Amino acid sequence: MTDLKTIATRMLGRCTEEGDCLIWPGATNPKGLPVAWGGRATASGRRIVWEALTGQQLQPADCILMTCECVRCLNFAHMRKTDRSAVIRLGAKTGSHRSPKRAHKLRQAYAARTGYDGEALAAEVRSSTQTGVELARRLGISTSAVSKMRRGEAWPAVGSPFAGLGAL
Repeated sequence: MTDLKTIATRMLGRCTEEGDCLIWPGATNPKGLPVAWGGRATASGRRIVWEALTGQQLQPADCILMTCECVRCLNFAHMRKTDRSAVIRLGAKTGSHRSPKRAHKLRQAYAARTGYDGEALAAEVRSSTQTGVELARRLGISTSAVSKMRRGEAWPAVGSPFAGLGAL
C-alpha cells in the first residue's frame, strides 16, 4: 500500500503552474474539486496534500479552504485549515450555499415572519401600467427589482405546465 507522502508527491508532480496556483489535471468530484486514490478510498486531493505535508490527520469536521479561490489548485501555501461551521458561515455570507430550493425556503420563511408576499407583489408589478420609477417609489422597492419582475427574472409567473392542454 502506498503511503500518503508518496501519493501527495505524485499529485503535486502532475500539477501545472498557473501563476501561484498548482492546477490539478486529474480526477475531480462533481463540484470540480481535486480527488485521488488515498490508499483506502477516493479522497479529497487537498486533504491528502495537507495531511502528507503537515503530518496531521484531519478530523471529519475539518475543511481546507483555498485563499486563491481556484477550484483545482493544490498549492499548500494557498490552503487554510478550518472547520465546517466556518465554511457554512462563509458560504452564507457569499451566497455560494444558496440553491434554488434553499432560496425558495428562505423566501417562504421571510414571508411568514414579515407578512411580505413576493409573488403577489410581482403580479401587481407585472399588471401595472405605471412606470418602473413610480412603482418602485410606491411599493418601496428598487427600480431594478421592478425591471427584473417585469422581465420574469425575479419572481417569475409559474403556472401549471398542463394549463391550456385541455382535458380529453
